[in-house]
Amino acid sequence: IILMLKCVWKGFAKSFIFLSARRYGKTQSPSLVFNYGLHSIPTFGSKTPTGGDAYYCNKEVLAIADGVSEWDEAGINVGLHSAGLCKNIEEIYTGEGKSVENNPKALLSHAVERTMSIVGASTCCIMMLNSIKKIIRAANIGDSGFLILRKEGFGLSSLLRSTDQWRELDIPLQVGTRGDDPEKADVYTTEIMENDIIILGTDGLWSNLYDKQIMDCIVPFIHGRDTILDPELVAEMIAQYAFNMSNESRNTPFKDKVLSYQVNWISGKPNDITVIVA
Repeated sequence: IILMLKCVWKGFAKSFIFLSARRYGKTQSPSLVFNYGLHSIPTFGSKTPTGGDAYYCNKEVLAIADGVSEWDEAGINVGLHSAGLCKNIEEIYTGEGKSVENNPKALLSHAVERTMSIVGASTCCIMMLNSIKKIIRAANIGDSGFLILRKEGFGLSSLLRSTDQWRELDIPLQVGTRGDDPEKADVYTTEIMENDIIILGTDGLWSNLYDKQIMDCIVPFIHGRDTILDPELVAEMIAQYAFNMSNESRNTPFKDKVLSYQVNWISGKPNDITVIVA
């Protein structure tokens, strides 16, 4: 309740600033770029603000990676691989952008190759915006992923959703040491419109919240308007909701998956959580 009141008040303040700026002519004409915000909640005891998660974002690319926890049992800092992977994604895109233009799988493959010197493995999802053709292309390997939403009336509809890739129960496809070929990444393409909403997250999000719960978090922030004014605030709210569900004996997507393997499970999945809202 406190978090919701905080979000509503901050959202109201943002709305007032936006309307005031528009009245005095301070807004710029809209362009088709990512306007994004993010929030991370590491698992208890993590030594870094994002735990084993990492990300890279700019106005044309959103990327997220999750260090696979099995390496932690071998004494490896799982965050090193995901951080190295995202750093290489950034360096390749900013330095050699033409070679991977509009090709997230190529960007992933090149970044994976450059990260092989780091012991560990990660899941990864990359989304690239083509503002001229108004399309988004994505490559996803493992159980990080994305959800694209569009406002319809007073609610939201799902435009496109990535699919988890598991080798077996709770062992996702992954890139890195003894990992999978990045060519196994699923590739997605969809047309996009101004004010469409993208949710990109590590499995700490998707394991603990259903899509409907995520949409319910967003709807109050687009009531009476077409765009989210503060995506970082929305990312924080969604991440906190996922964190709360991870520690409760409630139905969750992760519980559904585990039960499908005929294994008993009663709650969500405590995990690092990173959410990007764009």
